[in-house]
Amino acid sequence: MSWPGREGALLSWQAPDIGSVPLLRLGVVPADGRCQGGIMQYSAAVMEALVPGGGRRTVDDVTIIRERREIRRNGITRPWPVVARWPPRHPRRLVPLLRTLLGVKAVSWVGDQLRRNRATAISLPPRDRPEIGLWYRRHGIEFIFWTVPNPLAFECGVPFVMPVHDLQHRLQPQFPEVSERGEWQMREQFYRNAARRATVLIADSSEGRDDILSCYGSLIPPERVMSLPFVPPPHVHVEDADAQIERVRRTVALPDRYLFYPAQFWPHKNHLGIVRALGLLRARGRVDIRVVFCGSHSGHIRTAAHRATMALARELGVAAQVTTLPYVEDAMITGLYLGSEGLVMPTFFGPTNIPITEAWRLRRSVITSNIRGVSNQAGDAALLVDPNSPGNLADAMLAVWDDPSLRERLVEAGRRREVAWTPQDFAARLREILIAASALARSDGGQRGRSS
Repeated sequence: MSWPGREGALLSWQAPDIGSVPLLRLGVVPADGRCQGGIMQYSAAVMEALVPGGGRRTVDDVTIIRERREIRRNGITRPWPVVARWPPRHPRRLVPLLRTLLGVKAVSWVGDQLRRNRATAISLPPRDRPEIGLWYRRHGIEFIFWTVPNPLAFECGVPFVMPVHDLQHRLQPQFPEVSERGEWQMREQFYRNAARRATVLIADSSEGRDDILSCYGSLIPPERVMSLPFVPPPHVHVEDADAQIERVRRTVALPDRYLFYPAQFWPHKNHLGIVRALGLLRARGRVDIRVVFCGSHSGHIRTAAHRATMALARELGVAAQVTTLPYVEDAMITGLYLGSEGLVMPTFFGPTNIPITEAWRLRRSVITSNIRGVSNQAGDAALLVDPNSPGNLADAMLAVWDDPSLRERLVEAGRRREVAWTPQDFAARLREILIAASALARSDGGQRGRSS
């Protein structure tokens, strides 16, 4: 499938007429955590697709499943009922209260330790929690779209659709964020069970679909793996651009010109590569190029990556050229993009990435990695670099910084990519997938993978 064309949307499956196949009553699980990175942005795009800004529903009979009862965007409450993720008196119902009393970090740390202590044998069968499925069915939910990967998807016994954003624990296990402290085993057990029991798994690209089938094709047939390319989340928009830039500059100290990278400090995000590129440019006498990093650096892996990045910046004499911001609210992200010369994203992970689509929407140039998946996503709408080559990255950063005609060319190419795959296209394909999955769930009788 070429990016982002419609051909091959559902591969061999032909979508029936919308009116001919009634959808099962749908439950949707949106992201709850404010620091869930790309998952949060994906979830926001899905929710917008289900009820666009005009209020016209893409699907009917939707119930939201979440820990917090409110679901709001820009002060507007979604027109759906909300059910708690856990039944009354279930121990997990205490988690939101504990987060309030003890703080999010403390509760997240305890949960992380408990999960890692269980991440041992990957051959264990999935746990069954029929009481959770019964709780959902009592609220009229026959089918669930988990926008956030969660073991409850295959434990509760309700047919489900779920995205698989990457399988980098299989493809690049050398990165600690997908392998250390039982993370590899935990991910492998999760994805094996998900593939075994999912009604449909959603990939972000043809490469992502190929990865799922390469790793777990013995557990899920090809017709149950469908593609849904990313779109930018709804809070990213160009309206009132000057006001958004001014609002950000009143809040945080920023250089007059800068390249922007919104990414948590995971090693695979390659902040170190950007700092090394700045060091090479400094050796050439170019000390004017500035970079702004924005993203969480909590947790032992991200903390270590942040410290290593800043230590290298000091060693190379470029610390003054690097501004680091913590996680910021959605309302600030657009202003940070708009105030920049463009996105610089030399990531090691794909297969595709949401910030590229954000930069296109905001008419900003893009520098990103010439890696499988991303190179197809970006095409001619980015300068593609080898993420292992600081010199290659330095040349691209300098070119974007110095050449306004190049920036304009990249912006125009990005605009063409953006209009070729719109939020309306995303919503239409999402509906096709939900229709297909609903039909498959009916044929399964809700029992796919239950005997394995």
